[in-house]
Amino acid sequence: MFEIIYHPLFSELNQLDQPKPFFESYETPLRTRMIWNYLKKIGYVKRDFKEMSKAKKDFFVNSDIDLVFKQPEIMKKEDIYLVHSKYHVELVEQFSNVGSGQIGNLVQATPDTFHIASLSAGGAYKAISNVYERKCNQSFAIIRPPGHHAIADASDGLCVFNNIAIAIRKLQKDFNFKGKIAIIDIDTHYGDGISKIFYEDKNILYTSIHEFDFSTGEAGFFTEMGAGKGLGTTINFPIPLKCGDSFFQEYCSFIEPFLEKFSPELIIVAAGFDGHFSDPIGNLTYSSKGYKFFAEWLKKIAEKVCSGRISFCLEGGYNLLILPRLIETIISSFIPVKPRKPIDDVPFHLRSIFEEKDENVEMERLRTVFKKRLIEFKQKLNRLWQKI
Repeated sequence: MFEIIYHPLFSELNQLDQPKPFFESYETPLRTRMIWNYLKKIGYVKRDFKEMSKAKKDFFVNSDIDLVFKQPEIMKKEDIYLVHSKYHVELVEQFSNVGSGQIGNLVQATPDTFHIASLSAGGAYKAISNVYERKCNQSFAIIRPPGHHAIADASDGLCVFNNIAIAIRKLQKDFNFKGKIAIIDIDTHYGDGISKIFYEDKNILYTSIHEFDFSTGEAGFFTEMGAGKGLGTTINFPIPLKCGDSFFQEYCSFIEPFLEKFSPELIIVAAGFDGHFSDPIGNLTYSSKGYKFFAEWLKKIAEKVCSGRISFCLEGGYNLLILPRLIETIISSFIPVKPRKPIDDVPFHLRSIFEEKDENVEMERLRTVFKKRLIEFKQKLNRLWQKI
C-alpha cells in the first residue's frame, strides 16, 4: 500500500499578507489545496477528512488503487527539541503569538505559524515512521511549510522547522533505531539545513542535486562531504543553472553505487518540485519526464537496497498548476494506475529555441567545468568510500 499523509489545515493556515513577487508570498496554503483538489479530480481521493471527522476517523482507503490517506498529529515541543534549540522553538512560538514578524531569513510569522509548522513536522514523522514500521511500502507527506533549510538555531528560506530531521531523530528515539537512512534531496535549492544537522552522522547519508552558480561561491559544492565519522556521507551534486532532465538522469546513475554500498534501511526523499522549468523561483529546466525517470529509477534501487521502503516529504514547488501534476507523476509510479500524458509535453519546452547564441556558449563552458569537477569529485569520493 501507498500512504498519503495530509491535513486540511495545511490548505487553510499560515497565509501571509504579502503580495507577489515577495519571495515569501509563494509559500501559501494554495500549494496543498491545489494538490488535494487535483487528487480528488483524478479519482485518487474519493472521500474527505472533513467528512471522516464526523465518523471520528482519521484515515480512509481507496482500495481500487492501493492508496491509504491518513492525518498527522502535531509534533510535541519535546520532540522538536531533538533538533532545534529551545531558543529557536520559543522564538517561533513568540512571533506566532504576536501574529507577525521575521522569524528568520525569508520566513515571516503569522498567528498560525507555530501550529502549522509543528503539524508539518508531525506529517513528516507519520510518513516516515509508517514506512519504517512496515504499515505501508511507500508514503508521501503533503505538508507545508517546507523544512530542509531550517537549522538548529534558525528558520530559513520559507522553512520554519526541519521536518525530515525532526522525524528522523524522533524515529531514533521512539524505536531505539540505530540503523542507516539515506536522504535524497531533489529540491532545486540546496538543503543546507538537513546537510548541517547530519554532517557528522555516519548513519545518515545526505545527497542533493541542486542548482549552483559556478561563477561565485555558495553552499552545496562538491567539496562538502561531511566531517568526522560522517566524512563521505554528504554527497552534493551541484549543477549549472538551466540544466534539465539529462543532468537529473546523470545524478541517478552517479549516486546509485553509493546507495547500494551504504545499504540504508529506508530512503527519504526531500521532494521539492521547484526544479521544473515553469517554477517561478527555480532556475533549472526539469520536465515531467525527468521526475518520472527519477521515480522509476528510485523504485528499482529501493527494491535492491531497502525492500522498496521510501518516504517522500514535500519541500518546494511553487507553480500551482504544475505542482499537483508532478506529485501525481511520482505517486502513479507506485500504484496500479494508467500513466497520464504529461501536461508539459509540449513543443515550447525545447527551451534552447529561445536561448541566445552567447548564452549557449556560456552554458557549454559551464557544463565543461561541471564535468571536470564531477570526475575529480567521484575519484575523491571513491577513495573515501573504500574506508567506509
